[in-house]
Amino acid sequence: LRADTRFRTTGEFIRRVRPGPDWRSVGPFGPTLASGRPGGLPARADVSKCSHRQASLAPADAGHRRVPDILVPMKGKLILAEHATVHPDGTFSVLKAGIDRMKAAKVPAPFKATLVVRIEPDVADQGEHTFDIRCMDADGKQVLTGQRGQFQAHAGGGAINLIIGMAGSFPKLGDYGLYLRIDNVEVDSWTVRVVAAKDADS
Repeated sequence: LRADTRFRTTGEFIRRVRPGPDWRSVGPFGPTLASGRPGGLPARADVSKCSHRQASLAPADAGHRRVPDILVPMKGKLILAEHATVHPDGTFSVLKAGIDRMKAAKVPAPFKATLVVRIEPDVADQGEHTFDIRCMDADGKQVLTGQRGQFQAHAGGGAINLIIGMAGSFPKLGDYGLYLRIDNVEVDSWTVRVVAAKDADS
């Protein structure tokens, strides 16, 4: 097995595990490598029919237990900017990207910006997928108007750039999160802090 060990939670570790070449079977104490040593997590997966590369890890020996599915989400990134434009060659241009702090002379505070959504499907993600954008306050209450849509992942992969206009108002000072989900799986987030104009430079 090969794994990125820079993880914060067990779930994050599981998602980052990648297949290795020497997995053989799954025993009562986890998978066994070809060398006969325990392997920790299985590494052979059939992803031909799995959205988000949801790998059904099938043990080689019928007498062994089945290991639960491991979900590897599709890659997606959010960038909040003042303005953005997508070009026919697959690139995009942004003006004043990286907005994460907003000055408010009063509340509710009017908000208008452009959200760049960059989705990076893998070769196993070919087909139609859904995405949605939500904005929530620190208490988990949804603010602004949610966005929802579909996109087509082409054979061979390739990045998809979406430009979404965001407009509305923030009801109070504090932190607000923009959340990107692909096929109902959260893949990225962006935080905007709304501060009083008089405190913005302190």
